[in-house]
Amino acid sequence: MSYTKTFAILVSSLVTLGLVGHSHAQTIGAGIGILDLADANNTVDTPSDGANDQSRQNLDISFTAMLDPGHYSATSWSFRAGQTGSVIPYLAVGTDVDKVYQVIQVGDQVNIDDAGLDQDMTVDFSSAYSGFTLNSPTEVFAGIVNPTVGGSQNPIYTNLASGSMMDHDNNSDGLQSPGVIGGSVEGFGHANLPRSYAFSIDVATSADPGPAAANVNFGPDAVLDTATYPEFTGYLGDNGSAYGNQGNGFRYGWLNGLVQPDPQDEQRNRDNADSPDERYDTVNHMIKGDNNSWQIDLPNGDYDILLVAGDPNHTDQVNDLVISGGDSPLIVDDPDGQDNFDEHELSYSVTQGYLRISPNPGDDLGKNQKLTYINIVPEPGSMSMAVVGMLAVLGMLRRRKR
Repeated sequence: MSYTKTFAILVSSLVTLGLVGHSHAQTIGAGIGILDLADANNTVDTPSDGANDQSRQNLDISFTAMLDPGHYSATSWSFRAGQTGSVIPYLAVGTDVDKVYQVIQVGDQVNIDDAGLDQDMTVDFSSAYSGFTLNSPTEVFAGIVNPTVGGSQNPIYTNLASGSMMDHDNNSDGLQSPGVIGGSVEGFGHANLPRSYAFSIDVATSADPGPAAANVNFGPDAVLDTATYPEFTGYLGDNGSAYGNQGNGFRYGWLNGLVQPDPQDEQRNRDNADSPDERYDTVNHMIKGDNNSWQIDLPNGDYDILLVAGDPNHTDQVNDLVISGGDSPLIVDDPDGQDNFDEHELSYSVTQGYLRISPNPGDDLGKNQKLTYINIVPEPGSMSMAVVGMLAVLGMLRRRKR
């Protein structure tokens, strides 16, 4: 029997079971019902021995959705697990390169213990802001990935006799960054692998939220004491944590040179009495141990940005940077070479759902860039004045003290 005919029978069976309806365009992925088909051959991926990395990368290339232009958000996702482990769901779109996909939305990591085995589970996709905009009819893919660490294993069941296909790979090759919006998913060692995994992601149209303000302070004591510094109310803290949902309504943090979530533990609190204010006193290095970037996920829109880089104790940095997440990157040059601080004021249009700051070493890998704090403010006219006023009351629009 041909693959096309087998797949048509499979879809028909799922509709009969009530597992896929006419609204299938809003549900992406095979779903739990793939395990309940006649002649199913259900199993799990290779388990870890407790030390080795058995993480997997799985992208469903059969149960996709063609979505019309508009703004969307994944609301929840469903799965059935056959072994313990951690898993991250995501959505992706194709690129001009075959079998290379770009991530457009990332969900929160789910940690499955013994109590969660053999249960049909539906959970919220993410508690942080998450959404994406499509400008033309686009095929959207659902995927899952496991953290690439020792002891990792994929908990989600698979049906080896589903008649449908996945792009599949062991994740230890380091070529994928599916847990990062704007990251790429590639390097599949087993493309077009005959099987399906028991998960699906529900996607709904949503109102475009418009640009969002965010002020972030970097360093070990990055959460500013607003009792002492009430003028800094509304600042988010970044203490070098890996990129992810930080539990404060935003997804942000640090990425390594492979654009994978990775903590950057080179933050400092200088306690220098000559610092202009407390925001200038805390810093984090971008080039120590790796070429690290920092990313925050934001709604698309036009932003005014004040990015302060430097160190109150040292002048050994040249803060050349690259801003990305728009249609093209923005090169930010240090105007005066080595000194304590550089205050980069710029405008940038986010079109990919994220803002990423990377060091721009050029011909000199010893530039030693350091981040101090950043103010991200929607440009006037890019969001309603009512929302601007609300954020101003909350202290979110303060750009700088001096």
